[in-house]
Amino acid sequence: MVEERGIEIKEVEPRAKILFLNFSPGKEPHIRMAQEMFGSSETSVDKFAQMASLEANVPTREEEPDTLKRESVAKLDLPESVSGFKGIVITGSPFAAYPRETDDNRLFLAAWKNELFTFIRAAVEKNVPILGICFGGQVLAEALGGKVEKMKSSRGEPYETGWARIYRTGGTNDPVLQGIQGEFVAAENHEDVITRLPEGAILLADNEYGVQVFRYKKAWGFEFHPERLPETVGQQLKVKVRRERMKGLGQDPDANRKLGEEYDPNIRTIFRNFLHYAWKGVQ
Repeated sequence: MVEERGIEIKEVEPRAKILFLNFSPGKEPHIRMAQEMFGSSETSVDKFAQMASLEANVPTREEEPDTLKRESVAKLDLPESVSGFKGIVITGSPFAAYPRETDDNRLFLAAWKNELFTFIRAAVEKNVPILGICFGGQVLAEALGGKVEKMKSSRGEPYETGWARIYRTGGTNDPVLQGIQGEFVAAENHEDVITRLPEGAILLADNEYGVQVFRYKKAWGFEFHPERLPETVGQQLKVKVRRERMKGLGQDPDANRKLGEEYDPNIRTIFRNFLHYAWKGVQ
């Protein structure tokens, strides 16, 4: 007589895989960033314990080709398919989202950026929700037919840093912006700006510098940094080089720091809102 052995298999809830693409090489590990953005327990985000965070290999700053190097061997090693992911998050980055101009006046798009554009289009086609922050929002715009450019003004090439006042322009029932006030203060740090939205995209928020939030189907692009905390921005506004650059562009770093007193931490709920929106796909 053979004794039957085995273990009892209990029903397991489905995992909502979130593909977390970190485009800030050398910065915090993606898991830490994901926990900072979304929380790490079920008390902060319902059923977060059932969610998995992954990361694609990204190039370092040094692997970005300069104007003298016409080839790029950097590869992202992205998943072969978007299938199986319930959401995609694309972070900020020191890279530019648009093609660069070489010394002989030709446009050059690094191979890894083209790979990312293709992956984004596939995700949109498959209705996989996407959340892009700063660079993430810019590559989202470029991949879908919009345009991103270096910021320009009569003073030269400005950049938006520190704190900024942002205004909602529409989408009062938008699921990701649910609970966000019509006017709010958030952290900024960018030198590029979206100058043309993809056809069919909806502008959800802007300010004097341009697009701050847009939506295209199930994809959201943010220019500001909702994950950045007041203490982090405060430290940045104390850096001498940053302060001098702001003054050179007619910006008052002390007035900007005071603006930060109006920061409403409620804007961080966009991450929770996005996860809940993505989670509906496995309910």
